[in-house]
Amino acid sequence: MDDSELEKIRERKRAHLQKALEAKKKEEEAKKDEEIKAKTLEERKKQLIQQLLMPDALVYLNNIRKNNEPLANKIVDTIMLMYVNHLIDEKLTLVDVKAVERRYTGQESSIMVKRRGKDPKTLSDEITGEQ
Repeated sequence: MDDSELEKIRERKRAHLQKALEAKKKEEEAKKDEEIKAKTLEERKKQLIQQLLMPDALVYLNNIRKNNEPLANKIVDTIMLMYVNHLIDEKLTLVDVKAVERRYTGQESSIMVKRRGKDPKTLSDEITGEQ
């Protein structure tokens, strides 16, 4: 091999490495942009949730977030969907947030009746006379 062939091979290798380096830089920039967009979206969501919820409901949602992050995210997504579809006329109360939570956890609401000296029972059990 003469020097001109070696130089051509080196030049091709340099060009290949340069392209790989540029591709890597573009990928890193795209990743940074995506992270910035995600942070911005989260901040906007947080601000909107603060505007849509009453203070006690917001505290309750934050407590859920501490204990069960996926459930809190589902509740927030549901509230956002309700907002986008214009289903929210006024600020949501604690009862509204609990209703959304119950829907995701599968809990049914029940009225408990407690008589003096007896254990609490659901209203349906009290009416039917079951123990």
